[in-house]
Amino acid sequence: MSDDSLVKHIGDEVGRIFRHMLPGILVVGAAKVSHPSWFYGLSLDEPWHLAVLAAIAVLAGNAWYVLHRFTVHQAIDWIFCRDKMSYAIWLAKHVDKSLRFPVDAADLSEFVRTRSAQIIFLFIMSEVGFAFTFGAANCTFFARHAWPIRIVAFLVFGVAIVQFYLGYTVDLYAVEQHGGKRELPHAARPAENKSSA
Repeated sequence: MSDDSLVKHIGDEVGRIFRHMLPGILVVGAAKVSHPSWFYGLSLDEPWHLAVLAAIAVLAGNAWYVLHRFTVHQAIDWIFCRDKMSYAIWLAKHVDKSLRFPVDAADLSEFVRTRSAQIIFLFIMSEVGFAFTFGAANCTFFARHAWPIRIVAFLVFGVAIVQFYLGYTVDLYAVEQHGGKRELPHAARPAENKSSA
């Protein structure tokens, strides 16, 4: 694989990296700094230790991502929704249209998804920073600087909300302009009701 194609492949996968890898690295890193005793006996020279740590990072990161996505993120999404009484119906229609972008708008669809993943990572950074200041081991960075970390976490959360609103607006516009214009593959279509004669 050439260097150019490798860079392009990494660029194409940046959204997945933000969704699946970075949250776990962040959670494990914050755990290591705030609770070093949890990592006693860990040797990064040992392949099995590294494999277990990587598995924990992926599991913890994905768990935090999903927990955020379907609690905090969903609540903010509902707050910004214009018609709160029919939010579930609006969301279903929006998802349907956003999954049917035409091929010529694929880059726009990928941009919206990557931006959304980056915004969620901003939220997770603030949540991890805030959460790990509580109960941190004595004399650790998180224990010594708990209040400054909480203030920075709060500011990052504010930036994430502003970016959420901007991303939400871009998403709505993109779906309004391009969504729903491509037919779903036959296998993905809902089964038609067959009435017996």
